[in-house]
Amino acid sequence: MSEAPDALLPIPSPYERDALREIALWKEPAEGWFGAAFRKANDALRSASELVYQVPGVTYTVDHLLSGLFDLTNEIAQDSVGQDAVWARYQALGHAVHTHRDVHLLDLATVDDSLEGLATKYRLLAGTEGAATGYVGLPGLAPDIFALAALSLRAAGEIATHCGFDLADPSERLFALQVLNAASEPAESEREAALEQVEVATQALARRTTVETVERVAKGRAFRAALQALVMRIARVKLGQVLPVTGAVLGGTYNAYFMSKACDAARFTYRERFLIRKYGPDVQRYAS
Repeated sequence: MSEAPDALLPIPSPYERDALREIALWKEPAEGWFGAAFRKANDALRSASELVYQVPGVTYTVDHLLSGLFDLTNEIAQDSVGQDAVWARYQALGHAVHTHRDVHLLDLATVDDSLEGLATKYRLLAGTEGAATGYVGLPGLAPDIFALAALSLRAAGEIATHCGFDLADPSERLFALQVLNAASEPAESEREAALEQVEVATQALARRTTVETVERVAKGRAFRAALQALVMRIARVKLGQVLPVTGAVLGGTYNAYFMSKACDAARFTYRERFLIRKYGPDVQRYAS
């Protein structure tokens, strides 16, 4: 694993301490008006979407998305979301970065410079895709679910790479899915519970206490279960697009909103892990 540095640095910089406080605030957000509206819509869709599941072929289609996404995560791991391009980005900023370990020697301010514009890119891609597939109704359902899940996985992978973490590691793929599942949960109480699981995984990876277990389950049932949870959360809302009352409201709007939450979750979580990897698990005390 890449969590254990050769030598922990003494204290975080002022910029990094500000970032830790920002991360702590993100973990306990005030619900915005759109988030509240979406949560209520999602509650209604829990029952309404069950009707759509009775349409012949819908369950089969959603179930078979999982195998395609499972293959995609392996593809993302193999190409490491273009890590050479990420290293080139750092080099253009004047830093000699050639490996994941080189990233962990940088100040978080430099990492944030390299992340600039990523969230906007993925929001635009997700919104455009959702608007296009939303027009065609049920036939566009499977491509839309797959595309949104795939984009969120790639966004998380790219953010992870910028922060010095390698998606070729099976435990990193499982961790990315945990982050996305937390981001996809509309209810604040359930989101907080999901974030607690991410926090446990973060600390476990930092202390290298459960590496073998994580690597083992990442290749099996735990990974597939996390992927299924992500797909089904997206599908619940996307199924609403084929219902007359909700279809016009969802589509591209939801895709952009979901991607914004996914990118925020990945950005805050991986930046925190960057700081824990650099300074040790106790660095979180600087958030107070």
